[in-house]
Amino acid sequence: MRNRWRLILPILGLLLFAGVTFASLHRRRAYQKDPTRYLYWSSIQLDSDPLHRQLEIPAPCEDAEGGCGGWDPIVVERTPGLLPGLLMLSACPAFMVGMRFVRALGRHGISEVSSFMTFMPMLVAAWYYGVGWLIDRWLYKRRQNN
Repeated sequence: MRNRWRLILPILGLLLFAGVTFASLHRRRAYQKDPTRYLYWSSIQLDSDPLHRQLEIPAPCEDAEGGCGGWDPIVVERTPGLLPGLLMLSACPAFMVGMRFVRALGRHGISEVSSFMTFMPMLVAAWYYGVGWLIDRWLYKRRQNN
């Protein structure tokens, strides 16, 4: 079976991507106050409105004497877990190309969330297909030499 790795690796990569995406979507609903704008895919922040077209109007201050603060954005440090880190490390070239593409589209007003979810699975699958092809080729040549 010569094409084993070039078929298995893209499927494993897509399953890993789907698992990280599912966990990110679950965390989005559970922990964010406004889950409609940002998506943290593992440690990558994706903006659904990169040009800020939908203006957010803050609620008026109820207690002016109590010091109406709250203008400082909450900084949440996100570190990738084991599976997202494994995926981003093993498919690093796909993520580097994909994130440059996603950020470039975001500068033109296209949602980073939708472009990430559209292009990254294809790039991850293509990367793992190429790695699987190299492994299959190496194994085939090794068998031919023996």
